[in-house]
Amino acid sequence: LNSSEIKSSIKEFISLNEVDMIRNELLDEMSIAFKGLSQFEIENLLSLAYAENGELTRSDLKLIFEQKKQIIMKSGILEMIPLKEKLEDIGGLDNLKKWLNKKAKVLKNLEKAIDFGVDIPKGVLIAGVPGCGKSLNAKAAASLFEVPLLRLDMGLLMGKYVGESEANMRKAISLAEAIAPCVLWIDELE
Repeated sequence: LNSSEIKSSIKEFISLNEVDMIRNELLDEMSIAFKGLSQFEIENLLSLAYAENGELTRSDLKLIFEQKKQIIMKSGILEMIPLKEKLEDIGGLDNLKKWLNKKAKVLKNLEKAIDFGVDIPKGVLIAGVPGCGKSLNAKAAASLFEVPLLRLDMGLLMGKYVGESEANMRKAISLAEAIAPCVLWIDELE
């Protein structure tokens, strides 16, 4: 489902269940959070969120991310990393921090940015010796962007049969695209 279809599903759920209408900002956030889920899964999660406290609130976004985490765990290729690191935990790398802060503004106002013609951030390649903060940067970026962090370990992709590695890579990328927006941390790239 695309964003407009997800928004219409949420509005339909609200009208059918006579729930208080939610703000447009929350509707936008929920439509982004529900990306990658089926119509059935969206309806179930809305019902579960409504059953908890009789309304739809921003705290229900955690429920959506938990559902996505279950999908990731079932795949066996990607891993969803819990976040507790912040950008302030990174020493130095001032240019990277500035770039990440600019991109965070774009991601938090994605619809407006797309309408305005701003380029959506694609990624960054960080290389260095062990212990220089590459992993910390991935965790801090996901925390700053307020999106899930997916770790793709290249060692898990390798298969013993011809074509298995490529199939695993296609599966991992399609899963990350379904969960998007997210930070995809490709570890042990070499």
